[in-house]
Formats: sequence, structure tokens, C-alpha cells
Amino acid sequence: MTTRSLGLLALLVTTGCNVFDESLYLAREDAGADVADASVRPITLAERCSGAVPEITRSSGEYSFDTSGLANDLSDLASCTGRTLPGNDGFFRVRMTEGELWHFHVRTLDRTQNPAIYILPTCDERACTAGLDECGVGRDEHVSIRARETRDYFIGVDSAQAGGGRYEITVLRATCGDGVREHGESCDDRNRTAGDGCDEHCRVELRDGMAEVEPNDDFSDPNMIMASTGAVTVQGRLGGRCDFDMFGVTVPAGASVRATMLDVNGQPCPEGTPSFRMSWILPDGRTTGGMGPVTGTNRCPAITASEAFAQSLSTAGTYHVRVTTAAELDTAVDYKLRFEVVTP
Repeated sequence: MTTRSLGLLALLVTTGCNVFDESLYLAREDAGADVADASVRPITLAERCSGAVPEITRSSGEYSFDTSGLANDLSDLASCTGRTLPGNDGFFRVRMTEGELWHFHVRTLDRTQNPAIYILPTCDERACTAGLDECGVGRDEHVSIRARETRDYFIGVDSAQAGGGRYEITVLRATCGDGVREHGESCDDRNRTAGDGCDEHCRVELRDGMAEVEPNDDFSDPNMIMASTGAVTVQGRLGGRCDFDMFGVTVPAGASVRATMLDVNGQPCPEGTPSFRMSWILPDGRTTGGMGPVTGTNRCPAITASEAFAQSLSTAGTYHVRVTTAAELDTAVDYKLRFEVVTP
């Protein structure tokens, strides 16, 4: 990898899970612009996600807890977090209203644990709605969810390592349309009107030549690609294996999608390029429908007409392209991503 070949930036990779603005974690109570108590409140997590599970009712806050005295009750979460989780797990619950966006950011205080976080609409590991375990030992993890129905959701904090540890977690409910950009929102223009650059869910709408806007790292907050006609090329930046860029593309039934990752100059990636991954994510936001391979002279992945999983889609909806690196990087890397929606 050379500076000339990929246009690497002299930007050190941060030690958090993603490259995002920490100020977006606004501590606000339900009463509009009132600032919440910034203190970290202790909470005792439940052993299981059934029975007397503690409820967090504040729209934002910081909480601390220790899972050392708990057990490993749920571990078969590979379909949600990508692996089994042998660590001690604990649970709390949040009452969510349909359409609300909630964000959870967990930090390990021991720096020896490998935290994971997941969300269950019912106390059944097979029903996992969202989850993340990507960033490794001592690193933060965070996940967002847009509630599909009004109900209690169970948030589980776990670890990829056996045993328990001390953690802190930020809980935040973002309010789209109030003019205040919070984590989980890549924009907030005081309205919920799509087509004006910031859509009804406070997701940035990218047109040709624009650059990605963080946060855009999961199903709840992708940058939306406005590619109804012609090709659209946007610019992104990746800082390591737990930095993800998620792009949403809304397509009609029967349409096909092409997505090609290029170097920062919009040219095929040369030999020596870091290993990138490109995933095709179905409209549920967490099911991987396929992977974009590296073929030919472009050493970056692409979804082309050869990848049947993204061609002649039988169901209309918003599909997602997720890109990340396969390993840590010494510096962040700029790239370009070209999208094209081909209608029948």
C-alpha cells in the first residue's frame, strides 16, 4: 500500500469503534432542550431477559454496571453478532414506540473484555433485531435500532470472552425533525421531508459527486444513494476493520443494482490495495444476501451483473451496500463508490 496508489490521508485511526463525532451523544431529557444530568448512574442488569428486567425510561443517559456476578445465559447469537458469545450477559429493557430511533454505545472499563451488544424484541436469541461484535478487545461497540412496533425491547450486553467485566453504556433516543443532529442521524434539517438532501428519517441523501456523512454504519442510519436515473459516484473514508460505511439504495421490483469500489481518484484499485469487503444487505438490514468479489484488474470489490443476488430483484425496497476493511489500518483511506440502478 502506498500513498500514491490510494491517496491515503495523514489521519490516524481513532481507538473507538468508528470515526464519528462524540458531541453527537447529546444528553437531553424528554423536556425538549433541557440538558440531562451528565452523571453516570449505576444499574443492576438482570440475569435473564425474562422476569424482573430493569427498565430505562430516560430518553438519554449514561449507566454503569458489572457483569462479573452474572452467568452466560445466551450464547448462540451467531446469526445476530456473527459469532457465539461465551461471556457473562446481562439485560435491561427500553419501551420503544414504533418508528423511534434508539442508539446504544457500550464501553468496557476493564479494557480486557471484548464487548458485544444485541437487541431482542422477545426473550429469544433467534429473534435478534440488531447486534454488533466487530471491534475487538478493549474497543467500544454501538448499535442503533428503529423500532418496528411499540413494545419493550431487551438490550443484552455480552462478551466474546468468557467471564464478566465492568462497563458503561450510553442510551440515546434521537428525535428526527427537531433541528438537533444526534448520533444515529447524519442530518436534521427541522423537517421530515424526503428529497431535500435529508430524508424523513434524518438520513443524508447523496447525489453524484457528494461525500459520505457520518454516522452511516448500520441499518438505521445509512446514507441514501439517489440513483433513480444514471450512475452516482460518492466518496467515502474507512479507518479500520470496525469502521463501516452503509449506503441505502431504494429500488423497484425487477431492478438490478451495480456497485463498484474504486480508489480516491475514481480509478480501479491497484495492486497493494488493502483488503476491503463489500456486503449486499437485504431490506431487513441485517441479512447478508451476498458479497461483492474482487475480480479482474480492480483490486477493490464490486457487485456487477455477474452477482445474481443483486439482479432482477423480485421485491421492491431499500437494499444496502456495506463496505469495510478486513484489517486495521495505520491511516484512514479515502475511496469512491459508484452505484447504478438498472430498471427493466
